[in-house]
Amino acid sequence: MKNTILKGAGALCVVAAIAISAAPAFAADMSRAADGGYKDGPMPVGWAGLYFGGHVGAAWGDIGFHDNWTSGLNDVWNSGRVSTSGLTGGGQLGFNLQSGSLVYGIEADLGWLDLSGSKTVVTNAPHTFSNSSGLYGDITGRLGFAAGSTLFYGKGGAAFLNNTFKGSYYSGADNFSNSQTLWGWTAGGGVEQMFSRGWSLKAEYLHFDFGDKTFNTFSSGYRLSYAPTADTLTVGLNYHVGREYEALK
Repeated sequence: MKNTILKGAGALCVVAAIAISAAPAFAADMSRAADGGYKDGPMPVGWAGLYFGGHVGAAWGDIGFHDNWTSGLNDVWNSGRVSTSGLTGGGQLGFNLQSGSLVYGIEADLGWLDLSGSKTVVTNAPHTFSNSSGLYGDITGRLGFAAGSTLFYGKGGAAFLNNTFKGSYYSGADNFSNSQTLWGWTAGGGVEQMFSRGWSLKAEYLHFDFGDKTFNTFSSGYRLSYAPTADTLTVGLNYHVGREYEALK
């Protein structure tokens, strides 16, 4: 997990640098001449208030699993790890408060998280385990430091994921599928750049952990346990409600 988080943090730095360097190119040219016009600066950089937007990016995960008999025998038959990857995207809604350079608030995400992958384990016969996922959401607290129009922040809170884990035993004779809503936690951070009136661009890394899940497979005495985790690296766009350019004097 440590290596995964470090890799994600490194990738975040690269994406953040690209996003921030490109942001000024998106700034609007608000050059209405004469009275009642607007000027480009100084741009309002306060972070307090309501905002909403969207995000898109990459997702990857790691699911450790093992199965065993619980009645009579208690030995593990199969074990391994399913590596998953896919895309993620959705929307976010949040509210910030600000005191000096300290910015804090709450944010909710809702969207799609694709964690697809499979693993074949050969014991006395090939057994294939696979995973897929869909709707996800989280609600987190955010705490950050504002340096003018740039905000560095960390976030963490509760998360859920609609997930399906499948297995095929003995060449398909004893298949099983478990679909459920997984609950866990998420934590990460990012950097956000205000680049125009009310608009900001962000790059964000999150790690998700949904704990250990156990369920019966094709027999009441035969159980499988798996531990899903996921990481996402996204870029997003936010609109901050109520922002205006300074009027010309």
